[in-house]
Amino acid sequence: MNNTTITPAWVLYPQWLVLWCVLTFLLCAIGLILNILLVSAIIVSPALRHGSGVLIAHSILLEVFLCAIAFPLVTASTYTPQFYVWSKPFCQYTMLLFYGVLWAENWADATIAINRFIAIFFPHGYKKTRTPTALAITILIGWIVPLCTVLVLFFEIGAVFQACIKSVTFFPANCDRATFLNCPIAYGPWQACGARPTSSTYAVITIINTSVPIAIIGVIYITIFSTMFLRSLCSGRKTAPQITVNRSQGTAGALRKRLKSARMLSISYIWYSICYLPAPIVASAAPVAYGSQPLISLFLRLLLVCSGTTSPMIYLAMNDGYRRSTKSVVMWILSGCRDFSSSRPETGGTVSGTNYRTKKATSVQGAFSQPTHPQN
Repeated sequence: MNNTTITPAWVLYPQWLVLWCVLTFLLCAIGLILNILLVSAIIVSPALRHGSGVLIAHSILLEVFLCAIAFPLVTASTYTPQFYVWSKPFCQYTMLLFYGVLWAENWADATIAINRFIAIFFPHGYKKTRTPTALAITILIGWIVPLCTVLVLFFEIGAVFQACIKSVTFFPANCDRATFLNCPIAYGPWQACGARPTSSTYAVITIINTSVPIAIIGVIYITIFSTMFLRSLCSGRKTAPQITVNRSQGTAGALRKRLKSARMLSISYIWYSICYLPAPIVASAAPVAYGSQPLISLFLRLLLVCSGTTSPMIYLAMNDGYRRSTKSVVMWILSGCRDFSSSRPETGGTVSGTNYRTKKATSVQGAFSQPTHPQN
């Protein structure tokens, strides 16, 4: 058997590896803070914590988990092989946890898009999807596919998750650099924890949990905005159309707010796709370059972490309801975490919003005195 000796990437690019780790942990910290603030804003605001707000909060909580646990663990498994090798159980549980939550977020975003589609095109039936039971079922449906596919991988059907064997620094002649079949190195030149595919089942599972939900989201948002654009053309207007519906279907104002929410979510989806899709596309289209150029893989992984940091920024930039409620949370923290009602002068409300009574005020209580329903 002819062997090709290689030099581990951490020997060739030690400074870049350290810089990548620092940037990754920095982005994780920023994303963790922003996502915690955003989910807190949804929880404390009666105007936000119902309907699709529950689904959005669930998606944000998954981002919190990724930034707090999953991304740091994967980053550590990339940096530490130069010192020691992680055990196979650690690699298996770490990577399954990472993929499980990442895939669950993809499907969670797909359920949000479906929820927006129903709210805009079937507003009368949308009322049935806003009940606590319906929301719980929707969240559960989003977990079914990721959990089932992770369970398949747990029994090593389609792939084996492991770290490299530190003493082995060569690719055997029968090693397939495109899929890493028959390769002693599990996850490319950094020799980190990763998947070593054993059959095409792994590729199918990846497509089901990435391409399918992303395609569903894209089709839904394209349908929503292309329909609105065509209505605008038919009405002969250059601006967004005024949607006229009868009372049984809800008010035009409510639908305009739902369109605003869909616009915010679609921009977040576009940015997520920009950050998420390059890695699988490059790995599939140019596997040799992806496997032999260590810096490319580091950059693409950093893009994925960026998605968790910038998504809450998009929410805050495009929705005044989130901004006001987040400002209230920040003011409460800066005040020393006193009783939350103290950050809402002239109100009789509580943190849970049970006694939600507001008056006009010019202070930070704006998120509560003038509640908006961006995702109703």
